[in-house]
Amino acid sequence: MEKVIFSKREQGFTLLEVLISVTILGIISLAMLSFFSQSYSYTKKSEESTLGIYTAKNMLNYLERQDFTLISELYAAEKDADFSLTLHAGLHCEAKAKTGERIFSEQCSTMFQPLLNNRSYSITAKILQPVQKQHLLPVMVTSEWNGQSVTLEGYIVHEKIR
Repeated sequence: MEKVIFSKREQGFTLLEVLISVTILGIISLAMLSFFSQSYSYTKKSEESTLGIYTAKNMLNYLERQDFTLISELYAAEKDADFSLTLHAGLHCEAKAKTGERIFSEQCSTMFQPLLNNRSYSITAKILQPVQKQHLLPVMVTSEWNGQSVTLEGYIVHEKIR
């Protein structure tokens, strides 16, 4: 049997050295957790903004695909004092032209109130005074959610110049 002899230099770490190391490691870990928490909240906010922009762009595309003449008639009949018409799901999805045909398709209500990632968005579209020989209807689409909003601008173009 061999006897192992330890010198004073090979005794290992003292309890104080281990406690200091664990404390330093804990402080560094807390700083890293704070960084990840901030990164997560920034990513979540960015996702919400992206989805808000997506819903507004989707509504703008929807309006661009509708019959220009029918929307122009609706604008002419219902514009307000500042020559604009604000479209909402409850007011205009069932709107009919003089001929009796529906102005907007059946998807209208889901376009104005989409539900994405269990988050509800409320969309309003404001049609402004026509420009360029009545062939363009300027539109401002606003998407609102959780106290935030985003607004996009575009045009509904007459079928003749599409």
